Amino acid sequence: MATVTRPEEEIREARRLLRAMPAASLATLDGDGFPYAAVVTPATDVDGTPLLFVSDLARHTRHLRRDPRAALLVDGTRDLTTPLAGPRMTLTGRAVPADDPRIRDRYLRLRPEAERLRGLRDFHPWRLEVLRVHLVLGFGRVTDPDPARLLHAPEEVAALAAAETDLVAQLDGEHADLVQLLASRLLGEEGGDWHLVGIDPDGFTLRRRQRVRRLDLERPIRDPEAARAAFLELVRRARTRTVEP
Repeated sequence: MATVTRPEEEIREARRLLRAMPAASLATLDGDGFPYAAVVTPATDVDGTPLLFVSDLARHTRHLRRDPRAALLVDGTRDLTTPLAGPRMTLTGRAVPADDPRIRDRYLRLRPEAERLRGLRDFHPWRLEVLRVHLVLGFGRVTDPDPARLLHAPEEVAALAAAETDLVAQLDGEHADLVQLLASRLLGEEGGDWHLVGIDPDGFTLRRRQRVRRLDLERPIRDPEAARAAFLELVRRARTRTVEP
């Protein structure tokens, strides 16, 4: 029997899957029209748009310059003994170059392994303009949500996107102790030196060296004021949570 899930719950799960993806499969079309698949390490823009950071020398980049049509498979089944019972999502659209300093900065903050690529001239950010979404959340839970529901409208999150870099630096710099509190109490992470590296409508991204974790929110935030309030609410929850022995 199929599991009944409300549409808003499906979108919430899809957004969490998209934001947390450590890697994905990128499908492009070669010069003869045959599909070609490659492993990539995407990030997401503030509105949820998938971001890539790829070399001009890569075969899939050459394909995209010839034909921008692409598909990205986000796989949340890697740790499951029955992969087909797990969540996955295919995003289909057009990949376009995105040489925007804000996008480059956000990608490099969210993807620690890409830091070594920062100074290489042949690596550039791209964004996938999503036209179709196919979402599978398990057996009998299959849907094709409108991309406009999965992604946040750019105009609704414009203020947050414009302020994100400075807001991340401010919160991480002035409240480093609170970031450690969130990592230990809400994420169960040991050790210090955690940093806040990303803020988006769906939550906060924390990073310690090569390890990245998400703090997801139940309700989207749209502007810097809401982000600060959500951060303080997470701190309140962390302070009241009992540490497991």
